[in-house]
Amino acid sequence: MNFNMKKLVSGIAAVALTATLANPITSKAAGYENPSKYEINKLLTEAAMKYDVPAEVVKALAAEESGWKQFTADGEPNISGDGGIGIMQVTNTAGYDVERLKSDIAFNIEAGIKILNKKWELGEKGLTDWDRSTSIPTIGDNERNIIENWYFAILAYNGQVQSNSPIIMATGERNFGSYQDRVYAELSSGNPGIFPSDAVEIPFAKEDFTYTGDPNFYLLFNKKQYEVDGLSHTTRHAYQPGDLVISAHGSKFREGPSSDTKEVSTKLPAEETEVLEILKGFEYDTSKNPNHFVWYDVEREDNKQEAYVASSELNKIGERLSGIDRIKTAVDISQAGWNQADTVVLAQGYNFPDALTGGPLAYKKDAPLLLTDKAKLTESTKNEIQRLKASKVIILGGEGAVGKGVQDTLTGMGLTVDRIGGIDRYETAQLISEQVAANPDKAIIASGKNFPDALSVAPYASVKGYPILLTAKDSVSEYTTEALNGVDGTIVVGGEGVITNGVMKKVKGEQRVSGIDRYETSLEIARKLPLSNPGENVLVASGKNYPDALSGSVLAAKQQAPLLLSNPEQLPTSVNNFILSERYKEFFLLGGPGAINVEDELGDLYKKLYY
Repeated sequence: MNFNMKKLVSGIAAVALTATLANPITSKAAGYENPSKYEINKLLTEAAMKYDVPAEVVKALAAEESGWKQFTADGEPNISGDGGIGIMQVTNTAGYDVERLKSDIAFNIEAGIKILNKKWELGEKGLTDWDRSTSIPTIGDNERNIIENWYFAILAYNGQVQSNSPIIMATGERNFGSYQDRVYAELSSGNPGIFPSDAVEIPFAKEDFTYTGDPNFYLLFNKKQYEVDGLSHTTRHAYQPGDLVISAHGSKFREGPSSDTKEVSTKLPAEETEVLEILKGFEYDTSKNPNHFVWYDVEREDNKQEAYVASSELNKIGERLSGIDRIKTAVDISQAGWNQADTVVLAQGYNFPDALTGGPLAYKKDAPLLLTDKAKLTESTKNEIQRLKASKVIILGGEGAVGKGVQDTLTGMGLTVDRIGGIDRYETAQLISEQVAANPDKAIIASGKNFPDALSVAPYASVKGYPILLTAKDSVSEYTTEALNGVDGTIVVGGEGVITNGVMKKVKGEQRVSGIDRYETSLEIARKLPLSNPGENVLVASGKNYPDALSGSVLAAKQQAPLLLSNPEQLPTSVNNFILSERYKEFFLLGGPGAINVEDELGDLYKKLYY
């Protein structure tokens, strides 16, 4: 799942990208001359990212078509025998200025990418209106950032001809000499280590294809959709600061973005991998003979040493969503999930009760849950509200929790402000529940004295549209009792040491979900209260403090992902085993290393699953 909506352009400043495309390199001095490989790498990468195509695919396609050459050694436009022009060997010139295709390398690159995108659309068409003569098959879930998913679009770029069938029609053997497989071989060669083997591992069969001899559609596709054998591979050009990646075995760490620079002193043994954190966007290869990959400045594990690693040797395992404090962490979580939001839910960052049940309301409003100081609106939160272009803020808690000064500042920003606050946490939960669902058939009951259970169950409650109500261990608040009028039954989270059986009966408890501690309870919630449409992600937060899990619970619901609690420095064994059994592919840590520091263990789990 590619939920990271804050990460729209990677490694390249938008200003630089615009400038490059607005002033393309034409190289017209004294005849035509190809730019350096460094410049061509930049041009291909920037154009690919502009059109949301994996840069590895575009660079490999250009390598197969022309060897990255717009011009011949004689300084003439590179024109092939079949009329293909330039670096992308554009043959379908309708609608294009042919002279620019010959002389303007950036224009030629964009033309080729636009044609490739048109071929991609043949697969999108087949998702709703499959026609084997006008559609192409799709791979996996057809996400654009997956390298393998472009297989049939690349085939169509060259032509639906028998020689491009993935299967040799006469023998039934795999056709690694097809155009698209040659492109993937170039991709693997230009990005050493990106695939376990040079070939794309998709299970093709002879009966999947028909060769007709028809001059318009020589090759027909009999199968609509394929899955990749094993783990599919995302573009390595989209990593951002905070991303957690795992290196290849024995990766070489360099002092600069080039294989010509020295290795750092602390080397990685050949049989080992390492979990790294991306520090900034990528840099282009400055080697004398640069390859297709780019370089990332990363932070290593134990010694906190910075180093550069080639992008092809990195595989993303997740992200760390964090700031320098809890309030900025909530902002980072917001930026990970929302490009824009009409409504923002706001709570105090240093006391949990009023915010404890706000997750389902925030999810219903498609609103991030942000935090603030009690007395004044925190500047980072103010900036995030403005980035989101919100028009409304819902404050959780009375003025004793979030002061009038905060509300006045929000009103002064031109925002509509609603406040939901009762005389205590139980009434606040009741009032929030009325906004979540007017007449719910079911509700969640959690302890009002502590935070872990309510936050662990928040993603499930949010997705189901169930309000979360609070209770004491031995008694039920009148506000909770009132909120349960008309409710058929409840799910109680937490053991008898948190909510007694007597209270469970009073709150119409039909089911208790609990473990021996807060970590086991979060695990039991994930097991026994599965989400409607779970993805391949899991969020992990500290069970020792609440703010990161509070904001993260709304993101977890948005992702349809469980929220698991952990010791700050070690995954509980049961959580470790659960992640293995569920085979999660991406992990999101909520909070900085001081709050949750288990990325090395998650890296070990990833290796067991996918390496």
